[in-house]
Amino acid sequence: MKEGAAVCYRLIRKGERSMWYEGFFSDSVIKGVQSIANPFFDTLFVGITLMGEETFFMLIAVFIFWCCDKRLGYKMGFTFFTGVFVNGLIKSALKVPRPIGDPGIRSIRIETAEGYSFPSGHTQNAAMIWSSLFFHVKKRWVTLLGIVLIFLTALSRLYLGVHRPLDVLVGIALGIFWTLVCNFIFHYAEKTGKSAFLLVLILPCVFLAIQSNTATSYKVLGVLLAFFLGYIVESRYIRFDVHATFPIQIIKLAVGIGVLFALKTFVKALLPESAISDLFRYFLMGLWITVIGPYLFVRFIKTAPSAASST
Repeated sequence: MKEGAAVCYRLIRKGERSMWYEGFFSDSVIKGVQSIANPFFDTLFVGITLMGEETFFMLIAVFIFWCCDKRLGYKMGFTFFTGVFVNGLIKSALKVPRPIGDPGIRSIRIETAEGYSFPSGHTQNAAMIWSSLFFHVKKRWVTLLGIVLIFLTALSRLYLGVHRPLDVLVGIALGIFWTLVCNFIFHYAEKTGKSAFLLVLILPCVFLAIQSNTATSYKVLGVLLAFFLGYIVESRYIRFDVHATFPIQIIKLAVGIGVLFALKTFVKALLPESAISDLFRYFLMGLWITVIGPYLFVRFIKTAPSAASST
């Protein structure tokens, strides 16, 4: 099956250069986008593409989970981290090569372009982040802003020369689709009170992480497991209230994000380099977001526990 999909893609790439082909599979669109290239746009699109990366999501997750809406924070976490595994599964199955190195293509920041090309992980990540937000908030301006940011992230991947048009289009569709799937599963788990139903999302990811045996997969799995544990523990025993005065919110974010990056940086220096170490380190980071941080805020900053869990 893997070989068949790859062969089909190569046949399409070698086929008649129709308008449809030129629009979705060839490098002509990338070259067209790169025709505006200059140092300003290089910097701009490198910045925009960061919105599809892990660090950006962790910052967004911290802000939403600690200061805005825990329920949305959990939904975004389950959607984002399981979606990374879905993307990796499709990439490893189809093995579509990237346009990096193709004649006339200038590729920038290729360290963000690990693995195969189809579908675009950055674009899918952005679609999951912003669609989670506008599906939850349901305000026109939020929806419009989300659509613009998803489009700009997709455009950045073309401008940087690391994806073709079909990669980013499917990345958008897959990201929105996976958000809807995860929202449905999360809402069902909430409605029935069966938190264990979330294992429908988590257990396949455990299997995929073990099978792929890569540092990235173990990192993502670590945070995902922490979010699941946090969903159970925090909602039952801590019941952290996100509402606080503006100065308290600033303190929470400053302390919380500082500790988060300390865990990411200094714990790495203390542990041997291995996939299991990465899993443990990212598990600690996820636990800090969902359990340890909220507990300390309730205990020492006097952020009152909510009367009922918001999850």
